[in-house]
Amino acid sequence: MSYTSENFLRERVKQKLRRLRSLFTTPHEEECIQDLVPCYNTGGRDKPSVLYIGLKRNYGRPGDGYSYEEVNFFYSLFHGGYPVYRFSTDTLYETLGYEKMQRLLLGACIFYRPKVLFHLLHHDEIGGDTLKRISQDLGIPTVGWFSDDHWR
Repeated sequence: MSYTSENFLRERVKQKLRRLRSLFTTPHEEECIQDLVPCYNTGGRDKPSVLYIGLKRNYGRPGDGYSYEEVNFFYSLFHGGYPVYRFSTDTLYETLGYEKMQRLLLGACIFYRPKVLFHLLHHDEIGGDTLKRISQDLGIPTVGWFSDDHWR
């Protein structure tokens, strides 16, 4: 059987789905990637896609407005025309908890295949082993921005 581009694409999608299913315990989690990790500027093909990880709310507190990271980093990427996937650690942690949030991040990296992962961690929302898997196993470069964390 000769592989046409359609067959090749179908096989790639099946392979991605198998990898995603191995990360999640229920199909519901797999289906939530697009809802929980939205994409912006999908038409920006001339710029690399970025998976942005940071707090959405000021210090993660509801009612305090947007965080410094959200306003100055996420919106700079967004208005700069970069295809950007928003992974808001405060809202996702609140919804999913730590372990499921780690699996969601791995699933989003497999599903979206960003060119770079850019994170601004407030605490240790993303585990070192998760970042290592993303960098080494998936081959996605990770960039960490640590503003005033003298203890890290």
